Amino acid sequence: MTTIRLFVSSDYAMTRDGIRALLERRAEDIHVVDESAIADAAEKVHTAAADVVLIDASAPASHAMESVGRLVREASDARIVVLTNIENAPFVRSMLAVGAIGLVLKHSETDQLIRAIRKAAVSERFIDRSLSDAIAGEFLPQNRQAPMPHLSRREQEVLGGIAGGLTNRQLADRLKLSTKTVETYRGRLYHKLHLHDRAELVSYAIAVGLLSRIRADH
Repeated sequence: MTTIRLFVSSDYAMTRDGIRALLERRAEDIHVVDESAIADAAEKVHTAAADVVLIDASAPASHAMESVGRLVREASDARIVVLTNIENAPFVRSMLAVGAIGLVLKHSETDQLIRAIRKAAVSERFIDRSLSDAIAGEFLPQNRQAPMPHLSRREQEVLGGIAGGLTNRQLADRLKLSTKTVETYRGRLYHKLHLHDRAELVSYAIAVGLLSRIRADH
């Protein structure tokens, strides 16, 4: 069994202690290597050599987004899972935009958190189902009789890869395409779906159930 090295960041010592105790009981493959307040996380993550960072990003939302963004910039190897009590669509999109790979609600079952950490450890995205529901309404047609834009199989594969957290190079290798071709497909997706950035593509894929279907096929 491969051990996942986890760094826990929260401004509340009791929260950090609780997460550590919970994971020790429920997940033998997850080892908490260090912890800190949020302001100290970026500096300490390097020393801890953690595979995944779990950050308690609750309120205010702007502070949480800034903290995650700083971790991504200063601890570039870290794969970040956000534990939160914020359930609105702008917050979810912001967290995805600044680089979080997983989002889990505090009132979810412990299994959800463990699953998110395990997926992050292998660079796979995980979005709590309730948070997926929160963003779905922004991308579904206002007129329910209107068809969703048709995407070719290749466009769906590219969209699914982006939503799964793959870089252009990783996606190109998986689909046996050039990086430039992947970028071309990405541009088509922006135009066809009337979206503007990676976070919106991820949100769209989740909203229409594409990411779930791709995982089921594999």
